[in-house]
Amino acid sequence: MLVSVIIPAYKADQTLRSGLSSVEAAMSRVRLHGINVEAIIAADDGQPHRYKPLESAHSFVRVVPGGKTATGPSRARNRAIAVANGDFFAMLEADDAWSPNYLEQLVPMATSAGAAFGRTEIVKVDGTQLDIFPRKTDQQELTLEDLGFWSASFHPLMTRALLERNVLDRAQDVWSAAVTIAKLGGSAPLAATACYQLHLRDGSMTTADVYCSEVDRSYARLAKLALSYKNSPPGLRSRLQNIWRQKSTHNKKFMHAQRRRAEAGRSLWPSFYHWRSAQT
Repeated sequence: MLVSVIIPAYKADQTLRSGLSSVEAAMSRVRLHGINVEAIIAADDGQPHRYKPLESAHSFVRVVPGGKTATGPSRARNRAIAVANGDFFAMLEADDAWSPNYLEQLVPMATSAGAAFGRTEIVKVDGTQLDIFPRKTDQQELTLEDLGFWSASFHPLMTRALLERNVLDRAQDVWSAAVTIAKLGGSAPLAATACYQLHLRDGSMTTADVYCSEVDRSYARLAKLALSYKNSPPGLRSRLQNIWRQKSTHNKKFMHAQRRRAEAGRSLWPSFYHWRSAQT
């Protein structure tokens, strides 16, 4: 059994080191069970040579050179997917990492159900935990409603049959999670303790007014797309649409909170996730 880890990369040769080390640690715990891993890095910065040392350091890594520069994470993922050989696929952002038990918990559940999710741990710049979603430790499924309520990124490990390519410029990770869950009927298995570790960075783009406005326009487009999405059961399309409506509501509240803080001379929230964590 082979798991393909798909990683779009833009000037990320340094941050990728910890992510690949986490994949290697997770792989070491399942190798005896016949589970192997390939990590495919899709260079999107026109500099594939930046990532060649990672191939030398990790035997399971392959680098896919890009054509045009800065095509976006969706197109970069598609290039990696095109050369992947996996029976299962998992997505990893170049800044992020996995808990050591990630594959150990997710692969058996995905083998049974078609896909599975880890919890999303939000990690601050200093390496400490900000929050973890969902918070209920006894929650065993991730639903479409969870995606809207928490407004966090969730990343499935899925079979090749459930994999889809897209060319979305914004929120492609949430769209992928949403359509995967929809194909499974509206909920998917959730690991007990395995986590996708989302690492926040200094100067997060999510604090910028322009970025938040662009994201909100993307949410409006995705809400319309959800109603006509042909690969989702018709009865679930309104639930898909509600994800984007709820995320838009959270985004607007975050922008409003930032403006109020600026007007009051207070420091801004360091990221959307800092604000969201304080609301629940």
